[in-house]
Amino acid sequence: MLPQITTYEQAESNILQLNNELAKYPALQKRLSCVQSFYVIQDINGRRLFGFSKYCGFNGVNASVYLSGYRMMNGRSTERALANWFCEVAKHSDEYKTLWFELRDWLAQYEKLPRRSVRISVRRTDDSVPFLGPVKPIQTQMPGNRLFQKPMDPAHV
Repeated sequence: MLPQITTYEQAESNILQLNNELAKYPALQKRLSCVQSFYVIQDINGRRLFGFSKYCGFNGVNASVYLSGYRMMNGRSTERALANWFCEVAKHSDEYKTLWFELRDWLAQYEKLPRRSVRISVRRTDDSVPFLGPVKPIQTQMPGNRLFQKPMDPAHV
Protein backbone atom coordinates (compact mmCIF):
# COMPACT_ATOMS: atom_id res chain seq x y z
CA MET A 1 0.00 0.00 0.00
CA LEU A 2 1.23 3.48 -0.81
CA PRO A 3 1.92 5.99 1.96
CA GLN A 4 -0.43 8.95 2.29
CA ILE A 5 0.70 12.41 1.30
CA THR A 6 2.22 14.64 3.97
CA THR A 7 2.28 18.04 2.25
CA TYR A 8 0.00 20.24 0.19
CA GLU A 9 2.62 20.25 -2.57
CA GLN A 10 2.26 16.47 -2.94
CA ALA A 11 -1.51 16.81 -3.34
CA GLU A 12 -1.06 19.58 -5.89
CA SER A 13 1.50 17.55 -7.81
CA ASN A 14 -0.82 14.53 -7.86
CA ILE A 15 -3.73 16.62 -9.17
CA LEU A 16 -1.54 18.04 -11.94
CA GLN A 17 -0.31 14.53 -12.78
CA LEU A 18 -3.86 13.14 -12.82
CA ASN A 19 -4.94 15.85 -15.25
CA ASN A 20 -2.01 15.00 -17.52
CA GLU A 21 -2.63 11.24 -17.38
CA LEU A 22 -6.39 11.25 -17.93
CA ALA A 23 -6.05 11.76 -21.68
CA LYS A 24 -3.75 8.71 -21.94
CA TYR A 25 -5.73 6.27 -19.78
CA PRO A 26 -9.35 5.58 -20.77
CA ALA A 27 -9.64 3.17 -17.81
CA LEU A 28 -8.82 6.09 -15.50
CA GLN A 29 -11.49 8.19 -17.20
CA LYS A 30 -14.06 5.47 -16.49
CA ARG A 31 -13.37 5.76 -12.75
CA LEU A 32 -14.41 9.45 -12.73
CA SER A 33 -18.10 8.60 -12.50
CA CYS A 34 -17.44 6.76 -9.20
CA VAL A 35 -15.72 9.68 -7.46
CA GLN A 36 -17.42 11.11 -4.38
CA SER A 37 -14.87 13.78 -3.38
CA PHE A 38 -13.09 16.16 -5.71
CA TYR A 39 -10.28 18.55 -4.76
CA VAL A 40 -9.67 21.77 -6.68
CA ILE A 41 -6.45 23.63 -7.43
CA GLN A 42 -5.50 26.33 -9.91
CA ASP A 43 -2.67 25.83 -12.38
CA ILE A 44 -0.19 28.57 -13.24
CA ASN A 45 -2.61 29.90 -15.88
CA GLY A 46 -5.42 30.27 -13.33
CA ARG A 47 -7.36 27.32 -14.75
CA ARG A 48 -9.09 25.14 -12.17
CA LEU A 49 -8.08 21.49 -12.12
CA PHE A 50 -9.82 18.68 -10.26
CA GLY A 51 -8.49 15.58 -8.58
CA PHE A 52 -10.01 12.88 -6.43
CA SER A 53 -9.02 11.60 -3.02
CA LYS A 54 -7.95 8.06 -3.90
CA TYR A 55 -5.57 9.44 -6.49
CA CYS A 56 -4.24 12.65 -5.00
CA GLY A 57 -4.13 11.45 -1.38
CA PHE A 58 -1.36 8.89 -1.88
CA ASN A 59 2.32 9.65 -2.28
CA GLY A 60 3.93 8.05 -5.34
CA VAL A 61 0.72 7.33 -7.20
CA ASN A 62 0.42 7.36 -10.97
CA ALA A 63 -2.23 6.08 -13.36
CA SER A 64 -0.90 2.54 -13.64
CA VAL A 65 -0.39 2.21 -9.86
CA TYR A 66 -3.88 3.58 -9.21
CA LEU A 67 -5.57 1.38 -11.80
CA SER A 68 -3.88 -1.76 -10.52
CA GLY A 69 -4.75 -1.12 -6.88
CA TYR A 70 -7.72 1.24 -6.50
CA ARG A 71 -9.92 -1.54 -5.10
CA MET A 72 -7.54 -1.90 -2.17
CA MET A 73 -7.18 1.85 -1.56
CA ASN A 74 -9.11 3.51 1.24
CA GLY A 75 -10.66 6.80 0.14
CA ARG A 76 -11.76 7.69 3.66
CA SER A 77 -8.18 7.71 4.91
CA THR A 78 -7.02 9.88 2.02
CA GLU A 79 -9.90 12.28 2.63
CA ARG A 80 -8.71 12.66 6.23
CA ALA A 81 -5.15 13.31 5.01
CA LEU A 82 -6.32 15.85 2.42
CA ALA A 83 -8.43 17.64 5.05
CA ASN A 84 -5.15 19.06 6.40
CA TRP A 85 -4.97 21.37 3.36
CA PHE A 86 -8.48 21.34 1.85
CA CYS A 87 -11.93 22.11 3.20
CA GLU A 88 -15.28 21.10 1.79
CA VAL A 89 -17.37 23.81 0.15
CA ALA A 90 -20.91 24.12 1.53
CA LYS A 91 -23.36 22.56 -0.92
CA HIS A 92 -25.83 25.44 -0.96
CA SER A 93 -23.24 28.18 -1.39
CA ASP A 94 -22.65 30.19 -4.56
CA GLU A 95 -19.05 28.95 -4.56
CA TYR A 96 -20.26 25.34 -4.65
CA LYS A 97 -22.62 26.07 -7.55
CA THR A 98 -19.81 27.71 -9.51
CA LEU A 99 -17.41 24.84 -8.81
CA TRP A 100 -20.08 22.23 -9.58
CA PHE A 101 -20.63 23.69 -13.05
CA GLU A 102 -16.87 23.82 -13.64
CA LEU A 103 -16.58 20.21 -12.47
CA ARG A 104 -19.43 19.23 -14.77
CA ASP A 105 -17.67 20.88 -17.71
CA TRP A 106 -14.34 19.28 -16.75
CA LEU A 107 -15.95 15.81 -16.54
CA ALA A 108 -17.81 16.34 -19.83
CA GLN A 109 -14.55 16.13 -21.75
CA TYR A 110 -14.44 12.48 -20.58
CA GLU A 111 -18.19 11.99 -21.17
CA LYS A 112 -18.92 11.80 -17.43
CA LEU A 113 -21.17 13.66 -15.02
CA PRO A 114 -20.68 14.43 -11.32
CA ARG A 115 -22.48 12.22 -8.84
CA ARG A 116 -25.49 13.77 -7.18
CA SER A 117 -23.78 13.54 -3.78
CA VAL A 118 -20.40 14.87 -4.93
CA ARG A 119 -18.31 16.82 -2.44
CA ILE A 120 -15.96 19.55 -3.64
CA SER A 121 -13.07 20.81 -1.54
CA VAL A 122 -10.79 23.80 -2.00
CA ARG A 123 -7.52 24.77 -0.40
CA ARG A 124 -7.80 25.97 3.19
CA THR A 125 -7.15 29.66 3.61
CA ASP A 126 -5.16 29.15 6.82
CA ASP A 127 -2.57 26.37 6.41
CA SER A 128 -0.94 27.22 9.72
CA VAL A 129 -3.74 25.55 11.66
CA PRO A 130 -3.61 21.77 11.36
CA PHE A 131 -6.91 20.03 10.79
CA LEU A 132 -7.55 17.60 13.62
CA GLY A 133 -10.52 15.81 12.13
CA PRO A 134 -14.20 16.43 11.63
CA VAL A 135 -16.04 18.21 14.40
CA LYS A 136 -18.61 15.96 16.01
CA PRO A 137 -21.91 17.65 16.81
CA ILE A 138 -22.64 18.10 20.49
CA GLN A 139 -25.89 16.51 21.52
CA THR A 140 -28.00 19.01 23.38
CA GLN A 141 -31.14 18.55 25.37
CA MET A 142 -34.14 20.54 24.24
CA PRO A 143 -36.18 22.56 26.75
CA GLY A 144 -38.73 20.27 28.32
CA ASN A 145 -36.22 17.51 28.89
CA ARG A 146 -35.16 16.82 32.44
CA LEU A 147 -31.83 18.57 31.99
CA PHE A 148 -33.61 21.91 31.59
CA GLN A 149 -36.25 21.42 34.25
CA LYS A 150 -35.88 23.27 37.49
CA PRO A 151 -34.83 21.08 40.36
CA MET A 152 -37.68 20.24 42.65
CA ASP A 153 -37.96 22.48 45.69
CA PRO A 154 -37.77 20.26 48.75
CA ALA A 155 -40.28 22.55 50.52
CA HIS A 156 -42.98 21.49 48.00
CA VAL A 157 -42.52 17.77 48.39
